[in-house]
Amino acid sequence: MDLSPLTPADIPEVMRIERTPGYDAVVGRFDAEEHAAQMALPTVRYVGIRDGDGLAGFVILQEFDQPTVLLRRIAVSHVEKGVGTRLVRGVLDWVFQTTSAVAMKLDVAVGTRGPATSTNGRAFASMTPTRSTT
Repeated sequence: MDLSPLTPADIPEVMRIERTPGYDAVVGRFDAEEHAAQMALPTVRYVGIRDGDGLAGFVILQEFDQPTVLLRRIAVSHVEKGVGTRLVRGVLDWVFQTTSAVAMKLDVAVGTRGPATSTNGRAFASMTPTRSTT
């Protein structure tokens, strides 16, 4: 499973994952027009991870032109399979290796339970990844 940038052709798959039962309270949803508008912005990136022909998960990165990039949304099609962990680690590596970002912040509803707030028992909200300056 490799990271790849997403395009408007991926919007139906993104929307399918967003509409996974239980995600409405923790992941958030856009309609197709809002996804297309977000994808068209120069400060937004959609990055996904594929499993065969289908999308296994995606993230929405915003404020991509800022020193601190916003990780707006993380969603995977199947929880507890390690896809979210691989996705987040891959995105962190990619952002810090290919941009001048020095930090990332995560937009998450603290106190929620489920796939958007935990991986392997750790809360995403506790992650504060930053680029080392030494």
